[in-house]
Amino acid sequence: MGTKVGPKIHQTGIIFCADPANHRSFNVSTNALVDVIGNKSMTLGAHTTDVTTYGVRHFASTFGETGSGSLDTGIRYGTIGNGDKVVGGDTSFTIMFWVYRTTGAPNNWWHTVTDGHSGDILTVQNGGNGNFVISMNSSYGGTGASGTYSGVNWASCKENSWNMIGVRYDIGTAKIKAFVGNPDNGVTFSAEITTSPINTAYKIRNFNGWGSAQSSYHADNSFSHVVVYDKAITDIEITKNFNEMKTRFK
Repeated sequence: MGTKVGPKIHQTGIIFCADPANHRSFNVSTNALVDVIGNKSMTLGAHTTDVTTYGVRHFASTFGETGSGSLDTGIRYGTIGNGDKVVGGDTSFTIMFWVYRTTGAPNNWWHTVTDGHSGDILTVQNGGNGNFVISMNSSYGGTGASGTYSGVNWASCKENSWNMIGVRYDIGTAKIKAFVGNPDNGVTFSAEITTSPINTAYKIRNFNGWGSAQSSYHADNSFSHVVVYDKAITDIEITKNFNEMKTRFK
């Protein structure tokens, strides 16, 4: 039996799920998006829309896969000045979502997990293999909160297919890693990056977009089913989520 967040994914510690294919989460008539766990009302970027290509309802840029210019994409919660957050640097967290990869790397840097202010927990870089990086201002992330997640990148994702990507941060060890769920190869984890502890003031509130119009940094790729935990769930639990959801995203 499934749950309100989808099939039988791991439940302990889950605090957020935004799902355009779930009528409890997204109203296709009004474009109202809410988190089905905490009932947070989300804002869609001005250049984000819901579409049903690639076999499932999802969010995408209104400019398509190769859009450029001043684009406001992705989904976000609240505003920076109010201290709004989905989860912050004062706890461990795990974040995962599904993306559709066509071919090549994004045509520009893609902010996938960010506060839209001081930097990203997970950025997909343009060009080459599309490195996964963490890039934060030192005042928020500590001097060590930067670097490349070794072992996974955009090229780890299957072309012309849905894939699951995400990050896990353990506040106790100050270590963070990224992961990719590829329908052919299963889930692959990066090497851990040992950061300075992410500042407790850091507030994650934006997914798959910076949170405001950006002329050079924007989301190019389709995404769906964003899930957040306020704990560092295990490799086994992440793999379980992938296996439970992959039949939907095929």
